[in-house]
Order: sequence, then C-alpha cells, then structure tokens
Amino acid sequence: MERDRYHKLLFTAAAIWNCGLAIIFGVISRFVPDAFTMVGLQTPLTFLWFDTFLAFIFSLGLGFFFVSLDMTMNHGLIRMAMFWKVAVFIVGILHFIAGDASNWVVLIVVIDLLFGILFTEDLMAIKDGNPRRVDN
Repeated sequence: MERDRYHKLLFTAAAIWNCGLAIIFGVISRFVPDAFTMVGLQTPLTFLWFDTFLAFIFSLGLGFFFVSLDMTMNHGLIRMAMFWKVAVFIVGILHFIAGDASNWVVLIVVIDLLFGILFTEDLMAIKDGNPRRVDN
C-alpha cells in the first residue's frame, strides 16, 4: 500500500475513534445513570473535568483528521499524539492495577496504545525519507 494512502487511512481511523469515543461517552454518561459503574469506574462528583477530557479527546480527533489530509504537515501534532496515546495507556493500566477500572477500560487504552505505536512507525518512515510504501 502506498504510504500516503496508509497515512490517510490511519489518521482517519484515529479521528473516527477519538471523536466517536468522545461522543459516545458524553451521551451515555448523561442518559445511562449506571454507565460509569458498568465499566468499573466511579461516577464523577462533577462532570467539569470529565467533559473537559471528552472535549480534548474530540479536538484531538479533529486534529487527526487534519493530519490525514497531508502526510508532510502537522508532524508536531503526531508527536503530541504519540505521547498522549502512551500516557492514556499508562494511566488506564495503573487504574486497572489499582482496581479502579475494568477490563473495558483496558481494551480502550490498549487500542490507544496501538494507535500510538502505528503513529510512531508512520512518522519514522516519513522522516527517514521512505514515505512511499508501507510493506517494504
């Protein structure tokens, strides 16, 4: 597969993932009273930080969409996303180990980690001057 097509698909999928999660969690948290306890989390005392986190997730998804449009642009955003995806994984796993999160949280943060790994590979290939093929 051509690198530019792979790049577009990767970051479009990441955009859908992030925006979808933000919308789904935002809607479910308002209409399903036990949504947090169903996935092994505590219901927030205030939704201020939760809503801010969801807004950040959504805005990062929009950023992924912009990254998908041109693989020669927005490398700083890719670097930030690489860090963010690993950080979300570490925080999620630590909360799971502490007993504050369920297997569902682990699944979500593992998918984020996979995106972070794929972002790293993609950026390294682009920066190494080998942006044409994914399979070489």
